[in-house]
Amino acid sequence: MTTPEQVTEAANKRKVFQSRIVADGKTYLVRLVVEDWHQPPVIVTVYRTSKIEKYWSKP
Repeated sequence: MTTPEQVTEAANKRKVFQSRIVADGKTYLVRLVVEDWHQPPVIVTVYRTSKIEKYWSKP
């Protein structure tokens, strides 16, 4: 997640770093929720979802 496809704002001043991956022949979205105002930044959670349309930000 050093070069995410998207970075979005979340609740509580958190940021969500997300990228699409292909695994087992399906496309998934990997989401990394970070509190980046801490030093070092704190990872809150990371998960994989198939609900790309729900979370993907369109320009």
